[in-house]
Amino acid sequence: EIYTLSLHDALPICIPARDVGGAIDAGAVVVFWGSRDGLGKGQAATVVDETLPNMPNPPAAGDLFGTSLAAGDFDGDGRSDLAVGVPGKNGRRGAVVVLRSATAGAGSGSFAFDRIITKDDLGLRSAAGDVFGSAMLWAQLGHGPQADLVVAAPGDDTDATNAGTAFVVYGSASGLAPSTVQRLSMHGVPQPQAQFG
Repeated sequence: EIYTLSLHDALPICIPARDVGGAIDAGAVVVFWGSRDGLGKGQAATVVDETLPNMPNPPAAGDLFGTSLAAGDFDGDGRSDLAVGVPGKNGRRGAVVVLRSATAGAGSGSFAFDRIITKDDLGLRSAAGDVFGSAMLWAQLGHGPQADLVVAAPGDDTDATNAGTAFVVYGSASGLAPSTVQRLSMHGVPQPQAQFG
């Protein structure tokens, strides 16, 4: 995914198996900043993980922060925000961490913690093995000019064991709004172990 700033783009890359502060496989994302001279010229790369200020939970072993990424302008301010999948969180229930573009410049100060989204926030009870956030993409799906986020939970058991579910969370002027969620599942008879999403 390309992280779009006001002057140049940046490239975030997943490092889900990175150890953080002794937490094995806690995960991280590294952002390479663009410039007129090319990617990574004149600005050191920025590593983002769950030690970012105001994050509600510290890094934990097996979180796999950064397994998936989606960069979209979820609040319509003209700069891309970053959604980070954390499918190993809380017994592989999973979560999505949303980082808002705080400034138009490069560096760690460009990111600010916005919110964590879990399956519970979307109206379904989370369970171990849901791996919510294991895959994501952004799109504009019709609720407004802001980007929307599609989140996969291939281990979801709502229809059948590990049948899987995908969730659409719509953007708004205040960012991603869990109250607007739309749930998608496979057509036809639910199939156990299909891992839709």
